[in-house]
Amino acid sequence: MKSKSILLIGLLSTAALLATSCSMDVREWFQKEEESSSVNNHPKKGQAGHFYLVGDQTFTGDPKTAWKVQGGYEATKDENGNDVAQWINVKIKRDSAVKIMKFVDGENDVWFGTLGATYDFASIHESNITFSREGTYNVYLNWQLMIFLTAVGE
Repeated sequence: MKSKSILLIGLLSTAALLATSCSMDVREWFQKEEESSSVNNHPKKGQAGHFYLVGDQTFTGDPKTAWKVQGGYEATKDENGNDVAQWINVKIKRDSAVKIMKFVDGENDVWFGTLGATYDFASIHESNITFSREGTYNVYLNWQLMIFLTAVGE
């Protein structure tokens, strides 16, 4: 029940932000945040405005870091500006569940879990992206807030 409440709060936060900034383009909303071009694997603490790929215990390997910044990966900057955030060459285990989080303060974070395409190796299950095959993947959050995946190796 807690995860459904957190998801609902995240969705409501996203809707409120987008509704109150109707005149503001989605790109402007994200560009106001500090951008980072470095990869921080498993950061100790989240930074407000930064994006993280987080997941369950299967993804992180530790129940203490599941669904937390400490078990996730910070996004790298997309030099071409095609995407809001990207993660390149992330090793993901079979049956891992993941989501993208925009870190706010640990309580009011914004969650993204909508796939922009259909994949034979990943699908939505209980509002998370679940992988049916172990492999190395690129993950992209585009400007329409949709997530796209690319399998780069197994």
